[in-house]
Amino acid sequence: LGSTPGSTSGGTSGSNLGSTSGAIASSAPWLGRVERRVVQTIGTYNPQDLSTLLWAFAKLEFVPSFEFQASFEERAIGSIETCETQNLANMAWAYAALALPGAASVLPLVSENFEALLRDDPRKINPTELVMVLWAYAKFGFDPGAESMSNLESACLKVVDQMQPDQLTQYLWASASLRYRPRFCFLRKYEERAQSAPARFDTEAVTLTLWAYATLGLAPGTKLLERFADELETIGDFHKHNDKHNGKHNDKHNDAGSVGCSGCIFKPQDLSLGFWSAAVLVTQPSTVTVTTGVTTYDVRQTQLVRIVTSFASHLPFCDPHFITPQGLSAVFAASLALKALTPGLHASLEGKWAHLSTPAETQWRVAKTKNPTVSKLQCDVGLVLESMRIPHVAEMPVGGGLIRPDFVLIGTFPPGGTEFWEGGDDEGDDDTNKNPANPTNPTYQRIVVEVDGPFHYSREPSRDTLGGDGLEDWFSGGNGGGGGGGGVNGDDDDCESPASAPKGVGRDGDGDHENGNGRWPLGSTVLRNQLLTAWGMRVVTVTYHEWERLGTRSAKETHVAGLLENASAMDAGEKQ
Repeated sequence: LGSTPGSTSGGTSGSNLGSTSGAIASSAPWLGRVERRVVQTIGTYNPQDLSTLLWAFAKLEFVPSFEFQASFEERAIGSIETCETQNLANMAWAYAALALPGAASVLPLVSENFEALLRDDPRKINPTELVMVLWAYAKFGFDPGAESMSNLESACLKVVDQMQPDQLTQYLWASASLRYRPRFCFLRKYEERAQSAPARFDTEAVTLTLWAYATLGLAPGTKLLERFADELETIGDFHKHNDKHNGKHNDKHNDAGSVGCSGCIFKPQDLSLGFWSAAVLVTQPSTVTVTTGVTTYDVRQTQLVRIVTSFASHLPFCDPHFITPQGLSAVFAASLALKALTPGLHASLEGKWAHLSTPAETQWRVAKTKNPTVSKLQCDVGLVLESMRIPHVAEMPVGGGLIRPDFVLIGTFPPGGTEFWEGGDDEGDDDTNKNPANPTNPTYQRIVVEVDGPFHYSREPSRDTLGGDGLEDWFSGGNGGGGGGGGVNGDDDDCESPASAPKGVGRDGDGDHENGNGRWPLGSTVLRNQLLTAWGMRVVTVTYHEWERLGTRSAKETHVAGLLENASAMDAGEKQ
């Protein structure tokens, strides 16, 4: 182990960061002997030895004993200041891949020392090492903080032109998993590289990249979407040709080696996740249009429809028994979004997932009927509603039991009026009280209150590096300023000084940056509000960052009264 100090071999040379495929059985007796020998001599191990050893254990899926973990952690922490970036990246990756509890102690030190090395010598920036470290943070759930994320992003910006599709994917996936929204200047460079990278994006890379955009509530660039649509359609056509040539589907494995998706190029979980991501993206407000002659069409939407169609075309081959409950719920959520917000597209594709509809809805309802976790913030808002004598029910199912808002203001609903409205029926029932837009129905506003804590929002890596470069954004109005400065070596040549900060999230997801304090609602939060609105309800959002500033009960009551007054005014305006 000590024979190759400073080499670039080991964990940082592989491309599939999260993979331990090909590992031999972790219960091999010789691994136990190696482990015991290491414990006896670990005091002689240098950083290269330590990092390579733990990386090897992770690749072999071998979880060492607690005795080994304690000895290793003590030695690693004692020598961490002499580690190089490769050593730190290998250790961080291994700790996260094996889910060792010592990661809670080691990863903060990795973060501090890794950034210091990059700051002192930017030539040490290695895209694979950067991605390994960030992947480890996301995998273990370690939040390094906004400043660290800003430093890593600035470092990555300097080498993004060297990154391969899998590295680009893992970087954005990790950022989204930690709920950090990349700066606009980084996204511009990121998309330029993703659009032009010679290597192909496989189905997993396309899925995870789209998931990151959908999760963060970001609108992907049209050229990137076009590339993904082309990739998915090309791969799909290739497999259709193979199926026709072979005369039948493989009942257990497809060409990609997935189980439970006969004749399909996706692993079942990737397919369900990709379908959800594409549905979230295609149903969001769109801003980029191109005019040709007298015809104006939405280029982004055209590409998103292609992507949704590609994912849906593989659903008929997917066995619901091989999809996790979370995956089935994702399929149902996607179908809800398409039906409520793009009914034409839903009607053209719904037959593709007909065999999944029942198990998918079942899993969705199972998740919605579990006892909810009620936060202290939600309890506090409930107490304020009580003190204001506003009739309400917490976690009351609406829309046929498909969603449970934090609070339903039952006084604003007609009797039995928590079902969603779909524009009437064929039986001649009186729909006067079902349609909130009906001018003859001024009485019922159907107000629900959602209490959105920190996990409903993404965050900018650093407020002082916040900026924009013209990338269109659903919640910004599409007009960003320049980029931000402040990289790992003091400045960032790729981002200009901000001319004006881009808008962030306000009460309805379209406020300015100062009001939102650098926060933007996640795609799932926006979709929730869209569904409730499409079903005829008025969504009032109580945000944690506004609530925590109020202090007194009187201030909180005034705040809630203002929110409800605004909702009533907006509702009245729509009815005029």
